[in-house]
Amino acid sequence: MVNPIERWLGRMLEYAKKHNFYSVEEIVRLKSAVDLYSDLEPADFFKLLERRGVDVDELKELRRNVRFRRVKDKTKPFDLVGFEDAVGKSVVMVGDIWAFGHRADMVVKAVRGLKGKAKSLWNSEVKKVRLSSKSRPEGRWLGNGVMELSLGTDYPAGVYEVVIVHELGHAFEDKLGLILTTWDDSPYGKTPFFYVEETATEDFAETFQLFLMSPSALKRRTPEKYYDMKERI
Repeated sequence: MVNPIERWLGRMLEYAKKHNFYSVEEIVRLKSAVDLYSDLEPADFFKLLERRGVDVDELKELRRNVRFRRVKDKTKPFDLVGFEDAVGKSVVMVGDIWAFGHRADMVVKAVRGLKGKAKSLWNSEVKKVRLSSKSRPEGRWLGNGVMELSLGTDYPAGVYEVVIVHELGHAFEDKLGLILTTWDDSPYGKTPFFYVEETATEDFAETFQLFLMSPSALKRRTPEKYYDMKERI
């Protein structure tokens, strides 16, 4: 994410170039400031320019026309109790995720968007949620009613919903008491695959997710898996 001061200095540089305020040497100085002084406050930066001999009238015009817009931090602190209430599950945090409230909101939105079999499994099979933080949303079904979710950076609720429904596919497999392998009589673990891990259990979970969220695509690609999942659900 671009530092607000750095963004402001970039706008100032563009303005200076457009209006030919500075000599080439002064433009270079300002460019250096963009690279080297991005942590300065605006007032300190103008003092720096004054010390370097920038014309007073030019500084006044820059102050007037290139205003610094301080961006408010919209990140909400993580509210553990509020999250537990919203998803209806007890929560365990892995690592320091207190600053990730905006990401947790997307998980809440995804959970509230669950429908049909996915909602039923969330209510009946998930007992606890382990929250961690990674660069992208990921999930793991740990068994015994525990689902792990990572709060990825700035992803919409729809992405979390796909992850959650996939993990609920593993919960569904456990509920049915299945032990799937690539050499059994089920269609899972056989081409075509929808998941990077070509295992029967991951294939089952991804087929479950597609059946609930993209049934037409699933039926078109592999009718055998579509009708098997339809019968099980």
